[in-house]
Amino acid sequence: MCAQHRRDKLEEIRARLKAAEPCRLISTQLIEAGVDVDFPAVYRAPAGFDSYAQTAGRCNREGLLQIDGKPALGRVYLFDTETPPPPGLLRAAAQSARELIGEHPDPLAPQAVEAYFRLFYWTQQHRWDHNDVLPPLTDDLRHPELQLRFRTAAARYQIIRDEQTSILVPYNKEARTIRDQLARGDPVDFAILRKAQRYLVGVRDNWVAKLMGNQLISQHDCGLWWLTNEGAYSAERGLSLESAGFDPAILFA
Repeated sequence: MCAQHRRDKLEEIRARLKAAEPCRLISTQLIEAGVDVDFPAVYRAPAGFDSYAQTAGRCNREGLLQIDGKPALGRVYLFDTETPPPPGLLRAAAQSARELIGEHPDPLAPQAVEAYFRLFYWTQQHRWDHNDVLPPLTDDLRHPELQLRFRTAAARYQIIRDEQTSILVPYNKEARTIRDQLARGDPVDFAILRKAQRYLVGVRDNWVAKLMGNQLISQHDCGLWWLTNEGAYSAERGLSLESAGFDPAILFA
């Protein structure tokens, strides 16, 4: 989902919770990233202790839960799944938590958190310098005064690596107006790009290849990609690959 779509969905979720209406949210880890929602109960698939803590922070967050008129605690359920998390840090975190949960039944206790991070980071030694940032700063073969290759180290060092391609999706009227400008090949200035930020979806390379193969995206001269078929984006599911082909109606917008 694009950023504006997520904001609108979160507002709908908060409204349903406030009105005590049924609300069942199935989400990625996004919900753990400081999103202010307050559920009476939450369920968490295998993850690290830090994710368990973040999930618990969305359960009875405001301390207002009552049962039979009396203050009550929220419920956090940790459940297992038929398949493990995706390979990489997510799976490594879940494996570290699984190894320690028997010794630490309360994963939020300080000693449990300390044990978890010690184990998790120790098992990730092979990734500590995954992008080879340190070698340019520790080259023993060079003269001491020429050891430090700051430019090379700086080029390799990124706190957040940009591994996704941004695609404009036709979420609402404003997004479609921007899309139509891109489709016509109109010049794009900073103001338009800034408005477009709310309607961009980050897509990994494998999805970009599939979208291109289905003729679902096109690129403007400014470098911004846009979705060529409105059927590939829905209010319920966000971006999908179920449609194929350029939508001719866009040409006459």
